[in-house]
Amino acid sequence: MIAYKDGASGRLTRGNDFRAEICGLGKLKEKKYLYYASPSVDLNVRFCVESCPSTAVIIIYSSQKTNPPSQGQQICLYDVDPTVLTPFCYTQGSTEVSGRFCLPEEPIDKQIVDNELSKPENLIKRIAGDLGAV
Repeated sequence: MIAYKDGASGRLTRGNDFRAEICGLGKLKEKKYLYYASPSVDLNVRFCVESCPSTAVIIIYSSQKTNPPSQGQQICLYDVDPTVLTPFCYTQGSTEVSGRFCLPEEPIDKQIVDNELSKPENLIKRIAGDLGAV
């Protein structure tokens, strides 16, 4: 109740990006969903997006394997101003919307994100952050 009365209650139901800014609020109001760029490599690389990516990387090899794999669509981190993209980009993975989170469709990444979101300490961190304890 204190987090709701005195803090940013959006922290309880929304994700926060790599800077701990809440998706869908303030300067990120247009970016309502939390996307994990590469959860099997680093769960801290997460940012807010306007919509969850629905296309994945498509890798095509010729029968002789002489052609390099094609590149999937890139998704880039934003600067302090969320309308300015940085050169730090990742090849996007296909996701499905779950609340305000983009859950990876790839099974290993999905399990990693599911485990992260279900940890009780993450809820406590979000509440404590509003109280100034963390």
